[in-house]
Amino acid sequence: MFIHFKLVLLGTIAPLVLLLSCSTPPLALQGVAWYDGHEMLEVKGRQGIWINQKLSFGAFTTNKVSRSWTKESSWSIGAAQKRLDVPTASNIISLNHINRKQTLRFASESASGQYADVFAATHVRAQELKIGEGNGWASFTIDISRLINKNSNNLYYVEIYMNGSKIPWHLVLDNETSQWQPDKYVGYLFGPNNYYYQLKPVQKYHNKQSKPVKLMLGNIGFEITNREGMGLAAINTLDKGSVYFSKLLAPQERFLLENLSAALLLQEHI
Repeated sequence: MFIHFKLVLLGTIAPLVLLLSCSTPPLALQGVAWYDGHEMLEVKGRQGIWINQKLSFGAFTTNKVSRSWTKESSWSIGAAQKRLDVPTASNIISLNHINRKQTLRFASESASGQYADVFAATHVRAQELKIGEGNGWASFTIDISRLINKNSNNLYYVEIYMNGSKIPWHLVLDNETSQWQPDKYVGYLFGPNNYYYQLKPVQKYHNKQSKPVKLMLGNIGFEITNREGMGLAAINTLDKGSVYFSKLLAPQERFLLENLSAALLLQEHI
């Protein structure tokens, strides 16, 4: 009963914010990276019919978003029709969870020829993550025991494979904690060589007078920072959605964060 109340209450946050604006309110981002210049892009393809759905913003676009993928699925991408099979490392997501059809997959290719393969699963329980050899978990420094001990049952799990690498970038996002303790919560995207990015809930937006307003509860998106805490990208998850990218980003790093942004924007639509 209490859990149901929490979910209902959280579901009212976005509509209440939207009532204050005729369009999706812009995020109120702070920090040197945002003051020195950034690009804000509207998202296309997030709403509407799921058939042949593609998500895009700026020059970035996914291929057709596929839901309910299986271990035997394969895709082709780009003019060269690169074949992308389901990698072994995806076995971190239990087969039982995949069979419940709460998954999505998409691929993307940049103008410079970089490509990415992205897997995601929603409503994952901490106990369903299979920790062991062969799934790339060794790159994690996340305290998975904390998630298991608190019985987290609303995790969003994402894997991003860049340019054919067998070692993915991993994200485990605790949806409940990011909404109920946004001031304290930090999510992590872990990658090769133990490099990581931080995901911090965004609670502030600009009202019609361009003044920052802080939500009393919940968040309206995430800011992505490097290990030093410098803002590199941000995602507004309200309505159609929007994304922000610092002009300090190198092309390869931006492409990684574009794929992460797309995965986060698609979470509610699995």
